[in-house]
Amino acid sequence: MKKSQMEMMGIAIIVVLLAFGLLFVIRFVLKEDRPETKESFIESKLASSVMDTLLKTTATECRGFSLGELIKDCRESIGGGPPVWTGDYVRDNSIEQAGGIACYGGAPDSCDVSLSKINDILNSTLGGQLRVDYEFFILSETKGEPCRKVNYPPNIIFTAGPKCPGTKKHVCQPWPTSIDTIQLGLDICSKA
Repeated sequence: MKKSQMEMMGIAIIVVLLAFGLLFVIRFVLKEDRPETKESFIESKLASSVMDTLLKTTATECRGFSLGELIKDCRESIGGGPPVWTGDYVRDNSIEQAGGIACYGGAPDSCDVSLSKINDILNSTLGGQLRVDYEFFILSETKGEPCRKVNYPPNIIFTAGPKCPGTKKHVCQPWPTSIDTIQLGLDICSKA
C-alpha cells in the first residue's frame, strides 16, 4: 500500500508541475497580445469619439449651428457633381462664399467656416495635444462600399491631415443631405 501511495503522490506532483508550466506559458503568451489589443481599442474609441464630438461642435460665428449642420448646408447649397473643396478653400473660384447659412458678417459662408473649424480642431487636438497622425475626409456618395475613395469619377470632397501609410483605425459616418448622403471619415494612424 505504501508503494501505491508513493506512485499516486508522484503522479499528483507531476500533474501540479504541468499545470504550473501551462499557466506560466499561457500567461506570457496572453501578456504579449494585450498591449496591441489595448492600443487598438483606444485608437478605435478615439476615432469614434472625435467624430461624434466634431459633428456636434457648435460654431459660434455661425449663430450656434453645429459643424454637422454647416457641412450639410454647404453640400446642399453647392449641389452635386464633382468635388468642390480642397483644403480650406472652395475649389471653384467663382464661388467666393458658399452655403445658405449666413454667419456673422452677413455672407452665407457655411463651407468656409465648417472646413476651417474642422482643420483647426483636428490640428490642435489630434495633431497638437495628442500627437496622433490622422486623416479626416468627406466623400460624395458612392454606389457600393461606404467611405471608399475612388479616383474616377472622383468622390473626394475634402481632406485634412496627412494620409495614414500603414495600419489605421477607421470610422465612417454617413451624413444625409438633400443632394446625396456624404460620407464623413476619420482614420487614426496606428503608432506601430
